[in-house]
Amino acid sequence: MKKLIAVLLLILNLTGCMPNAKLGDRDMVEGMAIDKSPNGTYKITLQISQPEEEEKPAQPVILQQEGRSVTEAMAESSLAQGRQMFLGNCTLLAIGEGLAGEDLRYLLNFFDTNHRVSPNMTVLLTKGEASELLWLRKEIPTLSAEHVAESAQAGRKGGWMGYSRLSDLTLDLKNQNCALLPIVTLEKPEEVSSQEEGAGEENSSQSSGSSSQDSGSSSQSSSQASEEEKVPPKLHYIGMGILQDAQVKAVGDASASKGWAWLTNSKQDRQMHLEDQTLGKVSVLAYSHKVKLIPEQKGDLIVLKIQLKVRSNLVEWDLGSGEKPDKADLETIKLLETRQIEEEIGAFINATLRKGYDPLGVGLLIRQKFPELYRAWEPNWGKNLPEIGYDLQVSCELDQDYIQ
Repeated sequence: MKKLIAVLLLILNLTGCMPNAKLGDRDMVEGMAIDKSPNGTYKITLQISQPEEEEKPAQPVILQQEGRSVTEAMAESSLAQGRQMFLGNCTLLAIGEGLAGEDLRYLLNFFDTNHRVSPNMTVLLTKGEASELLWLRKEIPTLSAEHVAESAQAGRKGGWMGYSRLSDLTLDLKNQNCALLPIVTLEKPEEVSSQEEGAGEENSSQSSGSSSQDSGSSSQSSSQASEEEKVPPKLHYIGMGILQDAQVKAVGDASASKGWAWLTNSKQDRQMHLEDQTLGKVSVLAYSHKVKLIPEQKGDLIVLKIQLKVRSNLVEWDLGSGEKPDKADLETIKLLETRQIEEEIGAFINATLRKGYDPLGVGLLIRQKFPELYRAWEPNWGKNLPEIGYDLQVSCELDQDYIQ
């Protein structure tokens, strides 16, 4: 009994030493966007979750403040709301285009050193203002910060990009001083064309003899139809930002971003559409891949051997004949798949390694296998890296279970 009392007292003491706040004194931050304001300060936009009520769904709260640092801007947010800003539920950090050319270490340190921030928080770069990504929820209540983060995870699993978590970003910058982040943009639908407006005005002119009541009714129904036909903006992943010295030094297009995904041993289900004038159209699902990076020395030259093994299922085909693909067709499909993968990895290499950026940690691999050579190369590593040769070996296997 005495031991039990002692244990309970110990637990009470341990829990009492941590600062805490009541749930009602906190605002749960779902997502954060950081931009550079015109006066050079940080402009943060917070998407705050609200409890749902029985009669009506929760309405999102968007809060925006500025400060000379993220800490100061967060303090201003707490002061404005009269509550603490709790980041334990924050799933998304969006960084605006205006901050891309600046050293992001100061910004990232705020999140990396905050023990309440999840290391799995998704980090994205945006084309234009990052705040637009969060303000959009006012128009589309279902497009929460959590939804955007889940979309990024789906993009990784779909083979559009590599990992974009806070932990990956900070670790890559620490180990090889280089990291990659997906770039997203909002594609906004165009307004009603002037041609359609002109047609509407012409119809209105022709029906000028109608009564004012009919005219009002027509205007109301037209307004309702226009509201129903309103198309929400779409979120698109357009490429990747290449960070060197915690600054965005260059960007790679969507093809390079897909090459990045092939060179990470992460679980993904990649849908690939393949087309050939002779064969026809097919779609495959690459459900498994494994990559090995092996540096080899050939004289004074270092060659990085990239071995990639991919397993796929054939999920859709249109060969024109209406027949199932035979074994000869499958060999052609494998060749088409291999070529597309090689093109995407080539785009990645040209956007990064060929320009002296090392997000794959090739330098670490060379240092482990050829330490003396790396010591000689290290002072001018950024100039020596583009001189490395590449031996790309892609092997695609296509399941043939359906062939009798």
